[in-house]
Amino acid sequence: LERKDECNATLRRNAVFILSRRNDAESSALLLNIAKTDPNTGVRADAINFLARTPGDAGINALEDILKTEQDERIQRAAVRALMSSDNQRARASMRALIDRKDAPLNLRIEAINSLNTDRATQEDVKYLKDLYARAESDAMKRAVIDAVGRMGGAETDQWILSIARNNN
Repeated sequence: LERKDECNATLRRNAVFILSRRNDAESSALLLNIAKTDPNTGVRADAINFLARTPGDAGINALEDILKTEQDERIQRAAVRALMSSDNQRARASMRALIDRKDAPLNLRIEAINSLNTDRATQEDVKYLKDLYARAESDAMKRAVIDAVGRMGGAETDQWILSIARNNN
């Protein structure tokens, strides 16, 4: 892991996988360091993916930090995907916080909206998205909300979408 040259990127990716299987504090700390500092985007993305699976809130905290500080949109997208793969309830709260951040890139916010329509979607997610539609500042966000709610399905969501379609405004 210390050899950061491009030739060793595949080896570092393999090491990340091995570390993720250990599931202890030392390996979590190493994964966090790799996620923040490795020069290879693929290695960093792999480490980020496994951070969401670390026990406790340390992985979620690290992913939130990455979303706030990272400039590379590929890394930010990896953090969004990792958060949405987590069973931790704080991960969903992090996604909502990202969506609500006006300083976050629009594409990243839309990706976060789209990630809420997974098979783990709750009625709370549906309510959040409906509320978001009313305050969305762009047509792109509104379209993403409609698409996400539509994929969640159900009679109530269908009626909500129909009411938008019928609205002359």
